[in-house]
Amino acid sequence: MSLNLIVIGAFGLSKKSTGGQETALQNLLHSKISSQYKILPVNTSQIHISEPFVYRVFRFIVKYFRLLHCIFFYTRGKSLLYSASGASLYEKLFFATTLRLFGWKTILFYRGSGLLRVETPSRLFLSLLLKIPHTIFLQSPFWKDFFAEQFNCFHTCVIPNVCSLSKSKSVLSVSPLASTENTRSIRLLFIGWLVKLKGPYDAIKALNILVKNRSDFIFELAFIGDGPERQKLQDLVISLNLQANVAFLGWMSRSDCLSYLANSFALLHPSQGEGVSNSIMESMCLGIPVIAYPYGGTIDIIHHLHTGLLVGDEGCSPSPEQIAVLVQMLLSKPQLYFNIARQAIAYSSDHFSIDSFSESMLFNISNLQ
Repeated sequence: MSLNLIVIGAFGLSKKSTGGQETALQNLLHSKISSQYKILPVNTSQIHISEPFVYRVFRFIVKYFRLLHCIFFYTRGKSLLYSASGASLYEKLFFATTLRLFGWKTILFYRGSGLLRVETPSRLFLSLLLKIPHTIFLQSPFWKDFFAEQFNCFHTCVIPNVCSLSKSKSVLSVSPLASTENTRSIRLLFIGWLVKLKGPYDAIKALNILVKNRSDFIFELAFIGDGPERQKLQDLVISLNLQANVAFLGWMSRSDCLSYLANSFALLHPSQGEGVSNSIMESMCLGIPVIAYPYGGTIDIIHHLHTGLLVGDEGCSPSPEQIAVLVQMLLSKPQLYFNIARQAIAYSSDHFSIDSFSESMLFNISNLQ
């Protein structure tokens, strides 16, 4: 029995951003899956909790009517829901409940990290709701263990993320460290939504420490992305007198983003909640060392001093001060920098392939038929 694959996600930024949801959709469209299943994207919008309640309710209603359109337009029993994101977990589970009532098979693809912050009473409720989807796709072993331990949820499987960047360039050709002796200019990069959870404030505070302590280098911190904290972040930059060192670039095309990333010294990823970050994976593919906080699925792909650097792995709590220490470690140890870069490229080649993603997806989808 053939299936339609309904993909719900916030794809509205596709022409100007590098969001993980758009990347997830493109992975599907360019994989073997698209030759066996008809992929039907249902575009929703990314909504943040800080937005007005009435607006969030309105957007939910719009999403739900789009879902009902799919239910009545396509053959029941021959379709399934594959949610990239663009909806809260409760919205996804409500969608899954509706679909099951109409005889659809449902897959919940959990890509976020909000469950890390759920209080105990809500966890008991979610333990029941998470029984609704036929299966739950998770991004890494960390999340499979987390669902089993916290929600007694075992109908899960790990579907690895994909990063299909070319790895033909040598590390030396893409690494800005090769020219550091001449320019003394060090570009640090932050990619993602400008919200507190992602840690942009810690990135700026770490930059401030570096600027004060290492006058022998010219540091630049570039933000690719946007979000509700942008104005406050710009105010912080002004208060620290870092206007010459910080650039807010907004969202940009994936090709422009990758070009910027390939010419950066390191990616700063001080996020306190993460599924498995696409920007981390892309950095690893390009041999750009990642300095990240050890939360969520990040710990499954960043192995300290091997495929990247985990802030706080040495027994200290993650902090801007520790970010600055690790940046200075990379500056003072060029061989460590290149070893991490090479090992990150090798790891990404082995673990982030489109073939591995396709095989896992096809196998698990076929089990639902």
